[in-house]
Amino acid sequence: MATISCRCGTVKLQFPTRSPRASQECCCRDCHGRIAHLANLGGPSMPDVTIASADNRTRPATFYYFVNRITVLSGGDRIKFYLMKEGSTNYNMASSCCNTFLMGHSPAFSGNTVGVPKELRTLSGVDEPNDGPLLRWFPADMPGEVVDGPAGSMPSAWLLDDGKPTGTEGWEIGFGKMCNDVWGADVLEAEDVGDKFVDLLEEYKARGKEVEIVSK
Repeated sequence: MATISCRCGTVKLQFPTRSPRASQECCCRDCHGRIAHLANLGGPSMPDVTIASADNRTRPATFYYFVNRITVLSGGDRIKFYLMKEGSTNYNMASSCCNTFLMGHSPAFSGNTVGVPKELRTLSGVDEPNDGPLLRWFPADMPGEVVDGPAGSMPSAWLLDDGKPTGTEGWEIGFGKMCNDVWGADVLEAEDVGDKFVDLLEEYKARGKEVEIVSK
């Protein structure tokens, strides 16, 4: 089974499968900002980043999307949660011992999956997706030239002002797969063991812990 560990090894979590449901790349400021926030607290940063800042990113972050079933193998009391800004519904899970970003959860995932960044090298026992990342999101958000070009062989996608998605040639195929395998479909299997992200979040709150809001 795929496992995810914080940098110091205190927190160790397990997913019920070796393979993520899908993967995609993201260039957006929010995805990089939540990792940069922890890097400024001493946690690991994205590769090739010497200054922990969302404005200093030079390549997209690759996110693997695993089924939302999480077994805590160790360090459950060192798990923390935070939001990047007040009013956000995109929750982030990290380790309090070494400030390692572990995974993120968004209402867009319909409770089915969680996103784990590949580049932080926190994962082990993972079977790489055969088709690689399906989309590169928000390429215009990258402050400089993106490694391998802004599109390469991968379709890019972004949202219009009305919230509807659009993109470069072929984006609909990757978007459709993400909708089926990650976001809109009921991908949880009855035999999958472990807690959902929200279960761990509610347990955290029940212990009297507060969710940090980075920017109020």
